[in-house]
Amino acid sequence: ALVRAADVAQECFSGIRTVRSFANEPREADRYDGAVDESFGLGRKKALAYGAFGSLIGTTGQFAVVGVLWYGGALVIAGEMSLGTLTSFLLYTVVIAGCLGGLSDLFGSLMNALGASSRVFALLDASPARP
Repeated sequence: ALVRAADVAQECFSGIRTVRSFANEPREADRYDGAVDESFGLGRKKALAYGAFGSLIGTTGQFAVVGVLWYGGALVIAGEMSLGTLTSFLLYTVVIAGCLGGLSDLFGSLMNALGASSRVFALLDASPARP
């Protein structure tokens, strides 16, 4: 969407004499504003999606740590597990929870790469106007 806004601005600046000769500045400004607003809306949706996904993954990891601590604590109190075993298992759970948090960053990078690759493939598939 930002590319579209840049295209609108570039068209307007390259043909500024034509735009001015027809007194079309307000229309071109509205076109540019519309493209920027569209880009803003897409960015806002993207930020909300990343925030929801990241918070879901982070909360899941934290609940896993709490669950292990609760259940393992009950086993230690009952004498079925040693404190050292609980500590090592809890450290493993913290490492896994940290990796889940990194997964949300990986997901964001993957989505950016997919968007960029679709644009590159669209350019590669385009046929030239003049052979």
